[in-house]
Amino acid sequence: MTSPISVLIIAYDGLQSLDLAGPLEVFTGVNIYLADCAREPAYQIAIASPGAKQVRTSSGLTLVPDTDLRAVRGVHTLLVPGGAGARSASGEVAGWLRQHAPMAQRITSVCTGAFLLAQAGLLAGRRATTHWAYADALERQFPDVIVDPEPIYVRDGNIVTSAGVTAGIDLALALVEEDVGREAALAVARHLVVFLRRPGGQAQFSAQLRAQAAQREPPGRIAGRPAAQAIQLMIEYDPQPPYNAGSLRSAPPDLVTSMRLQSRHTADELVAD
Repeated sequence: MTSPISVLIIAYDGLQSLDLAGPLEVFTGVNIYLADCAREPAYQIAIASPGAKQVRTSSGLTLVPDTDLRAVRGVHTLLVPGGAGARSASGEVAGWLRQHAPMAQRITSVCTGAFLLAQAGLLAGRRATTHWAYADALERQFPDVIVDPEPIYVRDGNIVTSAGVTAGIDLALALVEEDVGREAALAVARHLVVFLRRPGGQAQFSAQLRAQAAQREPPGRIAGRPAAQAIQLMIEYDPQPPYNAGSLRSAPPDLVTSMRLQSRHTADELVAD
């Protein structure tokens, strides 16, 4: 019997809940799928925070970690989510990463989790990606990192960085396919109702979905169409979107300009010394 792959997800105040929950649901879903097939689990998953303290996500959700990050040593796969709290968490989390991450067989990040990897010195000389709104800031603060803002995820050696929010699901599904096989990855994708498991080399914004979006263009509701498009662009949600705004190329130019102006201040705050 093969031992389960240990997966450690690092938690801290202000993380983006979907950065954590998306991959977590994928890894957990694989174990459920394998149990239904009378097979042993593929993953042993734990969430750790400094001091094992409860953390509050950027949306206000409170999470209770499984263990104290300070007590964790050996682990196969590390996953570092992003979020507005990456700056305040950077000291202790980056310090732990600097000391212990090199012993992991696989190091991954979602969205601005790449900033924590970079601060720990793990991305020096490597190619990496992050959410499109923070790619310039990552490049400015860490000039030794080769930032590619286009792909959904980038693999450089044993380090895999991914774009924003929903791209974490794509990353996790790719790891599952690598570890367990394509059938398991597709089964989990179907269960999560993920329309398309996008390959890492695909641009963060899927051009092939423009035609679909053109056929599915309902009027904006509650907050209106511009607000819905802005949310879609920020979370980089592309599978069969109700609006064709999951892309810098497809979103209305005035919306892109507005979002860039709004995100610039946030990005600078995130990476300020």
